[in-house]
Amino acid sequence: MNLASQEAEWRLPTRLIVPICLLVLAVLAMTGSARADAKVQVVAKVSHAAPAVQVTARTSQTAKRVLFLIDGRRQDVRNSFGWRHGRKGVLDVEGLRPGQHRLTAVAINPSGRKSRGERVIHLARKTRKPHRSIGVKPARRLTAPKSAKTAAAPLPPGVLFDGGFDDGFDSWHVQALSYRASIFGDGAFQGSAGHFEVHDGDVETETGSERAEVSGPSFEEGQDLYVRDTIRVPSSSDSDTDWQLIQQLREHDWGGSPGMAVFLEDDRDLNIGAGDSTPMYWEGPELQPDRWYDLVYRVHLSQDSDEGFVEVWLDGVPQEMLNGDTRIYGPTIQRPRNYLKAGIYRSPSSTGTTVVEHDNIIVGTGYDAVMAAG
Repeated sequence: MNLASQEAEWRLPTRLIVPICLLVLAVLAMTGSARADAKVQVVAKVSHAAPAVQVTARTSQTAKRVLFLIDGRRQDVRNSFGWRHGRKGVLDVEGLRPGQHRLTAVAINPSGRKSRGERVIHLARKTRKPHRSIGVKPARRLTAPKSAKTAAAPLPPGVLFDGGFDDGFDSWHVQALSYRASIFGDGAFQGSAGHFEVHDGDVETETGSERAEVSGPSFEEGQDLYVRDTIRVPSSSDSDTDWQLIQQLREHDWGGSPGMAVFLEDDRDLNIGAGDSTPMYWEGPELQPDRWYDLVYRVHLSQDSDEGFVEVWLDGVPQEMLNGDTRIYGPTIQRPRNYLKAGIYRSPSSTGTTVVEHDNIIVGTGYDAVMAAG
């Protein structure tokens, strides 16, 4: 074979190098995509009673952010709750046609690398106007306590709201299945107390969420509040959940997590922080079952992290905050106004039964005032 024929033989493979390289890159990209998709597990629950989808994305690595898309279009997440290995929330699906749609979750880790997960959701019928209260806010909020006791006699000095349950739920707007919120006297901390339960599948009809809560009065940014709540967790409470809130200061016209919340963890630990856990201000002890605890926290309502602060007392003892002091600074409100909620509000993926009892829910302008009012 001469040199000319050898050059002719090698010329043909050279012309194929570029297409072969492109093919190899495509295969590698597909393989990488498949590996990335496997890193995010997506769970979705479609509400046909209201145009919304409850979504959960779990990641195998720490996620800096998790984004949701439907049919390739970015969707805003309401009532969101993020943690290191995923995110939960509610997506509006207003206007989507009936049938199948592709739900995608994209997790972005701290280095910027992206992982994906997908699943198909099915809408049974055309959605209409979104249900405003899906896991976000109540249909009706009280701007002042509606209590016969309050109307008949003025509140003591330094008390802004007396939400004790001696008059039943008269001071509150109830968001619970009728058989999951009740009043009892025998064994109450003082007078009468409120009993709240959430079981598997307990979806409260007004909000479409797993909750048994009451909503109370509103407060303004700049106010300095002392919030008292006497709490008991019965031994019958046994749940497995990513999160559950037993009290909130929830912003008006706000689709995100509340600026201030009291958490009850699975191991009965009591914590206080922002509703998305960023930041957390106080991590309390593990509560003994069937025992009343008298919790008071002071919160200066401010969107400014240098102005807002929190202080906590438990059974009359000042508590050490996560910064090592008795006062910790941070943003404590997300919008200019918020309103008080108490009871149980928990993750849609929760299992088991959560039971919490509340008494002496009092808001005032001083520690002595709220303690004397109970």
